[in-house]
Amino acid sequence: MLFQVTAIILLLVFYGCYFGKMFLQKRQGIQTNQIGKGKTGTAKVIETLMKITTILVPLVEVICIVFNQTMLPFGARIKGALIAAVGDIVFVISVVTMKDSWCAGVSETDKTELITNGIYQISRNPAFLGFDLVYIGILLMFFQWGLLVLSVAAMVMFHLQIVKVEESHKADYMALFLLADPSEKMVAKYLGRGDVYVLFADGAPACVAVVTDYGPGTCELKNLATDEALQNRGYAGQMLRYLFAVCADRYEAMYVGTSVQMLPFYERFGFVPSHRVENFFVDFYPEPIFENGVQCVDMEYLKRRL
Repeated sequence: MLFQVTAIILLLVFYGCYFGKMFLQKRQGIQTNQIGKGKTGTAKVIETLMKITTILVPLVEVICIVFNQTMLPFGARIKGALIAAVGDIVFVISVVTMKDSWCAGVSETDKTELITNGIYQISRNPAFLGFDLVYIGILLMFFQWGLLVLSVAAMVMFHLQIVKVEESHKADYMALFLLADPSEKMVAKYLGRGDVYVLFADGAPACVAVVTDYGPGTCELKNLATDEALQNRGYAGQMLRYLFAVCADRYEAMYVGTSVQMLPFYERFGFVPSHRVENFFVDFYPEPIFENGVQCVDMEYLKRRL
């Protein structure tokens, strides 16, 4: 009975927050449920399957709770309750932090404010993390094979949706990325594993950056580009200062690989020479790259403590 009551409370908190937020935003005229709407192709399939699995999981969870049967020992059930409680906390915090930008699914037309403070400094998708933790917690409390299959399926759909959305949004800024790196093939390689940052000016993207893991405790600035019509206005400097602050929470140092012509720019922001990759721009790019009339040959790496 104790586990049944605990599980019901945990689910009431979780879904109470979920549907309560949707209700409050609907009263404000905000369309919160965007799952599967306006999507086509693979995105439509992923979000439809995600919607189906996220409806089935709580139904099966309730059935398992009512019958109070599990295949796991007492200790696993205790751990499950703790994990689900953490999931509730993470989800509530993420929803509160998002304010009116929160929604289920991603709208193809409505643009919301990008949230990077609070829990979003630690996790890019804390709401989905909350879902995962609650699913795992309830599964450990009332383990059944059917619930396992549905829970895993839902979590896989969450992941696929995140990947699909991030890929589409990253591609939106390809024209800007190509200003700093003329090879779309090279850009695509690090976009898939990097964090993208966008600085807006008057509602339009003015400057973009891509940061990837470089090694233990270090990251690499792979791309930094400013719209040609907005250059020499300090946007790249603003972006760098922002990246230093954000990345300092996860890394000890930042590397950047650049051409000789760009060394003075990065040195103004505290970067110091680290090492050189000879003939990088010749060996890895099909066409010669010129900056200020000078061909780029070696990749010069610089480092900055965060």
